[in-house]
Amino acid sequence: TITQRSSSNKNNLQAATTMQSTSEQEKQAIVASYKEMWWVPFAPLVFFLPCFYKYGVKVTEETLTFGYGFCQPGYWTSKTIRMKNIAEGSITTGKATWKDNLYSFGGWGIRYGSDGTIAYNAKNGDYIELVESESGKRYRFVSKDVNKVISLLRL
Repeated sequence: TITQRSSSNKNNLQAATTMQSTSEQEKQAIVASYKEMWWVPFAPLVFFLPCFYKYGVKVTEETLTFGYGFCQPGYWTSKTIRMKNIAEGSITTGKATWKDNLYSFGGWGIRYGSDGTIAYNAKNGDYIELVESESGKRYRFVSKDVNKVISLLRL
C-alpha cells in the first residue's frame, strides 16, 4: 500500500505539473494575442502617414504634378498630367473656404466631389481647376502661388 500511495502521489504531482504548465501556456497565449491586437491598429498608420507627409505642386515643360508624397508629390497619392493633355480653356481658379471644402468634398485630402471633381485639398484658400483631355476628369488642387502656376500652365 505504501508503494501504491507513492505512485498515486507521483501521478497527482504529474497531473498538477501538467495543469500548471497548461495554465502558463494559456497565459502566454493571452499575452501574445494581446500584443497582436495592440499593434494591428497602428500598422496602417505607419504605412499611410509617410505617403501624406508633404503636399506640393510641380510644373515642368512636359508635366504638371500635384498631390502628396514623402519628399515631393509622387506615387499613388499624387496626379501627373502631361501639359499637352490639359484641355484648352479648362483652367479656372477660385478660392475655397472651409465650408466649401467640407460641403463640396467632405473635408480635406484626396476627395471626390458630387460633380465628379477629384480634389487634392491640403488647405483652404486659392485653388486651380482643370480638365484632363484624355479622361475628361476634372481636377482641383491648391497652391500657395496660383498666379505663378497659371502663368506656367498657359505657356
